[in-house]
Amino acid sequence: MRDCFQLENAISSDQRRDAELVLQILTGDETAFDALYKRHSTRLYEFIISKIDDRRDAEELVNDMFLKAKEHLHTLQEPEKVLNWMFRIASQLVAGWHRKNKKPGATQDYTDVYDAEGEVAATAVIRQTAKEI
Repeated sequence: MRDCFQLENAISSDQRRDAELVLQILTGDETAFDALYKRHSTRLYEFIISKIDDRRDAEELVNDMFLKAKEHLHTLQEPEKVLNWMFRIASQLVAGWHRKNKKPGATQDYTDVYDAEGEVAATAVIRQTAKEI
């Protein structure tokens, strides 16, 4: 039982740290954005590379995802759920990559991979991303 409690606290602690970083970014703190990138870029890269199997494009999509996240961060209503929100953005970018490259799975919807409860903000970014693709 204690292990479950510790895991729950660890998750809450990570989410609290993410929320702090988001708020710092929104006040113009570039070091906070760098910290958010360092915290989550590897996980996002692993997710993307598992979907597109192209190292160079995966790196580019991670960078695109962070640029979109930074641009639309002010729309995120639940800063503690920024990671889920970024996975949703990454999912949309992966889907766009498949459409653009006409790879198998191009019509697959990856947005259900991570349940983002910050859905309102994620939806706005997804719509903007779809327009740009």
